[in-house]
Amino acid sequence: MSAYLTPGTYLRPKPAEQKDIRLVRTDVAGFVGFAERGPLRLPELKPADREFRVDELAIRLTSWKEFTAVFGGFIPYGYLAYAVRAFFENGGTTCHVVRVAATNHADPLLRPRVASMVIPDGSDPVRVGSLSSAVGKGQTDLTITYTGTEPLGDGDLVAIREAGFTEFAMVIGAANNTITLGAKTTTGLPQGAGVYRYSPALIMRATSAGNWGNRIKLELKPLQDSATGDEFSLRVTVEAGPDSSLPKEEQFFKRLSLNEIVPSRKGRNPYYALDVINGELNFIKVIAPQPKVTALKAVTNGSSPGPFSASAVYLQGGRDGVAGVNQKDFTGAEDDVRGLRLLEEIDEVAILSMPDVVLQPQARKPEPSPPRRPCEPPPKPPAAPDTVAEDPTAISNGFNDSQVINLYQVMIDQCERLRDRVALLDSPQLIRRPAEIVTWRYSFNTRFAALYYPWLKVPDSLDVNQLARAVPPSGHVAGVYAQIDNRFGVHRPPANVALQFVTDVVDEVTALQQEELNPHDVNAIRPFAGRGIRVWGARAVAARDDNDWRFIHARRLMSMIEESVYKSMQWTVFETNDYSLRRTLVHSLSVFLEAIWRQGGLKGALPKEGFYVKCDETNNPPAVVDAGQVVCQVGVAVAAPMEFIVIEIRQDPGGAVVTELTAATV
Repeated sequence: MSAYLTPGTYLRPKPAEQKDIRLVRTDVAGFVGFAERGPLRLPELKPADREFRVDELAIRLTSWKEFTAVFGGFIPYGYLAYAVRAFFENGGTTCHVVRVAATNHADPLLRPRVASMVIPDGSDPVRVGSLSSAVGKGQTDLTITYTGTEPLGDGDLVAIREAGFTEFAMVIGAANNTITLGAKTTTGLPQGAGVYRYSPALIMRATSAGNWGNRIKLELKPLQDSATGDEFSLRVTVEAGPDSSLPKEEQFFKRLSLNEIVPSRKGRNPYYALDVINGELNFIKVIAPQPKVTALKAVTNGSSPGPFSASAVYLQGGRDGVAGVNQKDFTGAEDDVRGLRLLEEIDEVAILSMPDVVLQPQARKPEPSPPRRPCEPPPKPPAAPDTVAEDPTAISNGFNDSQVINLYQVMIDQCERLRDRVALLDSPQLIRRPAEIVTWRYSFNTRFAALYYPWLKVPDSLDVNQLARAVPPSGHVAGVYAQIDNRFGVHRPPANVALQFVTDVVDEVTALQQEELNPHDVNAIRPFAGRGIRVWGARAVAARDDNDWRFIHARRLMSMIEESVYKSMQWTVFETNDYSLRRTLVHSLSVFLEAIWRQGGLKGALPKEGFYVKCDETNNPPAVVDAGQVVCQVGVAVAAPMEFIVIEIRQDPGGAVVTELTAATV
């Protein structure tokens, strides 16, 4: 910094404002679909005076590890996780992910629900009534009716007790004297059995909705040296789920307390359960519904046993809430910021994929167990409940072909309206013959989307035998788009790239079959001996007479140019509209476009053959200047890819001659 020693006026040079044009990112993908866990728009979990932020629901990720930390692993009835994994494996670096569920369903039991468990305080449970009728063993989402005057509410912990047995369950639905329990009954319940409610000391909740929360196990023990019974140890475990590639999560707290303040110190208790658990765990949160709780002794002893007295306890009531999913859950609306509508608010997204739109759920039959050897011990029972089997909302009913087309059309409409992104379309799994794919392709006529076929087989860690699973290809293709953009530039066709995270194609496309697909703009994915499985097409599903936009990279290049110019030219607002401004604009635009031309994105042997920029008195007459406008006319000639390289072989007296005649597109 200069030293000013003498009073006076000093001039400080200021760096010139950056007026060049910066390229915007085109490699960022946006995914919408089903996930094991993750944020959802559940108004009951937010204060009434706080709105959701977009970044709370559309999560920005830069690795597969981040995805598993937020959304969990692979699930049997969804493709989202496979698509995101494929995106990162094939060169993607950044994406935004939106989880979908039936959050607005009219039936509360079909909405996604957060698993929870009440830790009772030191008081005995209160009898609220008696069972009106007998209940059988092993029922899920059991609805019972009781007689009594004490009402039960959603989130209460109840015990149904008779001589010789006690059943504990969380209430996940209540209306008058009818309640729905969130746990499967382990024994039959006779008519007249007592129904008891526990007073909560703490309430443990999973951090997001889903039946994954039912795998969270709590092992709680009051500390013997605690004079008042308000201190305890706690082990929290998330048992391994359907994805065998992910380990279980576990945390042990040697000492926790119910007291927020230490009376002897008159300060905050460093072992206060809410502070410690909420500060250290990202899969469970705890709340204290009462300001003061005396003890936890009734948890393990006392006149009536508690749910923690015999063994560990799992959270209950978690639901995926996808059985009742409709089209609006995927797309949202102008005043309904969910699903695809969330991605509309994120400017950097340039590629859209909704792989679960084409999900057709089928029961996944378990593999038969091999015969057990004579000396081999019997297999151990599963450590955690089969949450998918116990969750009647875990499997989507899927969409028919007409609904799939409507959903994809909403995605295309967003691309056409914003002009800064493209949509990747997957064909329904049951449409497998080339003629059927071609017919389905003509459901769309847009330069802002591309269709890829066939489906791919990927390693499946959900299967005990590590077999492959068929998935739609849009996640893999999104990764190829990002890889090409980052290595070469958006002007290069996103094709002829070997795919990763794939073992085979579901249907092999031969050269003859591709002759049926390519003229109709269906991009084939084909295996080649010694070269892997490759994307073998780069066409958009444009109208038949829209030849200027036949290739998807042409649309993406123009979108990148338009977006880059728009964002980089904001400095011109309120500048004096004179010769100097117009010359600056011409220079900035010319330098920007010449860089694209030098990379091979524009046609011509000379820059003037690939683009032109016009901004002078001819298109800025006095009337335009007086209106406060400045007009720049830019023309570009996008370079076409070499889809077909024609080689001529002719026989001369001196021998065979091979000549490359031309490189053309048809």
